[in-house]
Amino acid sequence: MRAAVLALLLLAGCDLLDPRPGPIRAMSPIPNPSAAPPERPAAVGARARRNPWLTQFWAELTPARQRQVAARLSRAPYNKSAEEAPATWDVMGLADREALIFGRRAGG
Repeated sequence: MRAAVLALLLLAGCDLLDPRPGPIRAMSPIPNPSAAPPERPAAVGARARRNPWLTQFWAELTPARQRQVAARLSRAPYNKSAEEAPATWDVMGLADREALIFGRRAGG
């Protein structure tokens, strides 16, 4: 008798014996109004194609480019010394590097 009831429950699709929860759905992302809007991928790619040196690490830059970047980093709002310039450049994102070198309005 128990076997018959168990078989009927399984055949009827009853989930009494299945301890797993139902289907799991991902939550929609929570908007973060303080975050800057994402850059358009096409704009980032175009800047990188026109100025491939913007994507290089400090050690890969030519001495002239290193001097240019160090001079820009020594100004406000960065106020970095020549010794701090390599570490600052290496952690900057492409948009930050572009804004540092060409100004906020460049590229967009």
